[in-house]
Amino acid sequence: MRSNRAIDLKGQKFGRLTVLRDSGQRTNGKIMWVCRCICGDTVNVRSSHLIGGQIQSCKCLNRERTSEVNTTHGRSRDRLYAVYRAMLQRCSDKTCSNWERYGGRGIRVCKRWQGLGGFERFISDMKEPPTVNHSIERKKNKLDYSPSNCVWATRSTQARNKRNNRFVSYQGQRKLLLDWAAVLKLPYKELHRRIVSRGWPVDRAFTTPVRKIK
Repeated sequence: MRSNRAIDLKGQKFGRLTVLRDSGQRTNGKIMWVCRCICGDTVNVRSSHLIGGQIQSCKCLNRERTSEVNTTHGRSRDRLYAVYRAMLQRCSDKTCSNWERYGGRGIRVCKRWQGLGGFERFISDMKEPPTVNHSIERKKNKLDYSPSNCVWATRSTQARNKRNNRFVSYQGQRKLLLDWAAVLKLPYKELHRRIVSRGWPVDRAFTTPVRKIK
């Protein structure tokens, strides 16, 4: 038997929208919810359009996509523009594969880097990356993407900033397991497997030779 009980969406997030309250309006018997967009505007959206993903912002997302088509910065095919777009996507698009690690955790892109002219302001603040091996990195993982919290970093630097990094003490010194691997000249993945997956004591993990595959 079908239930007539409406689903309470208050407080839930859908794309760039956060549901604030029932607007009191009804469209074909469906609740219209008052939602706040990350850009600060509010909009009334039907339940089914929120749940189905048809509407994910006030209208700013469509405006941004339109501005991309008509962009005048002439760099839409550059690697830097791809980095910029990927940053926006993982913070605002629930269909993005990295959504849970960014937008899903409440990580956002600052307003200065959004909307029309956002890319130009991003370049102005961050400048060009030193090399093609550098990508955008947040200094503090719990904070948003913003000029004060972002730097260009290589993959090795980013690896040291990951939330799941492990510090290990050995012979009176405390280092990241990543750094111990470099000092001992042992494969990082093998050390991680020994200590984390297999539960080996540190001394055994660090002193046992790695078997060579014949």
